[in-house]
Amino acid sequence: MRERLDYKIVGLAILFLLCWMGFSPLASRGAVVWSDDFNDGDFDGWTIYENASSWSATNKYLQIDQGSAGGISHPSTVAYGTWSFDYKAHEDTFDGFAVDFISNDVNEVGIGGWNCYWLAFAQAYTQETRGVALSLHYYNYSTGDIRIDRAEDYIPLAGWHHIEVTRTTAGLFSVYHNGSLIMQAEHTEMETSELFVLNGDHLEMYDNVVVRDDIGPDWLLIAAIGVSAVVIIAVVVIILKRR
Repeated sequence: MRERLDYKIVGLAILFLLCWMGFSPLASRGAVVWSDDFNDGDFDGWTIYENASSWSATNKYLQIDQGSAGGISHPSTVAYGTWSFDYKAHEDTFDGFAVDFISNDVNEVGIGGWNCYWLAFAQAYTQETRGVALSLHYYNYSTGDIRIDRAEDYIPLAGWHHIEVTRTTAGLFSVYHNGSLIMQAEHTEMETSELFVLNGDHLEMYDNVVVRDDIGPDWLLIAAIGVSAVVIIAVVVIILKRR
């Protein structure tokens, strides 16, 4: 009887480990190239390219003043990897804003003409409520804008939202909203990046910007947690058996 129980314990432990690895989040937790959570109350390392007094981080997140349309950029050379950030739109004044997560300045003088992949956050309406329409674009300074994909469902306007964009070396983009995949499309035009750019003009808020150069899961961390969980289960079962 005890041998059968031991086999059951081992089987359950293996099954638990496989389930843990299978259902663990695929978002990368390693290879961070740069990040900013604005907890220091400033945005050192960023460059404002319009309306120099329009941005602040005194509340430990980045925010643009109402009516002060402009953008702020951070050096970023990642063209394949993961870009994630939190945002909050001001419900009373929301109109639209954009995030250029892969961007190259083509003027060689200053931002104002560039090629980029960008996410558009536009005002949207349903019969019941107002929301945010999110779409993925490629912009070429010479030829104009191409919309690559658009999320089918509107994002609620209220509260903070987590956005994550991944791009493989084959050019496959995946866009996640609060952990759920909402867009996926392939585009291979750009192979390099110089900047990450945040835009706004109506009290938009940004926080927890993280840029990584990979999109795979941190299997070592996942496996370590899973093995630890298996060991704990085994110890508990052994204690119960002895009793």
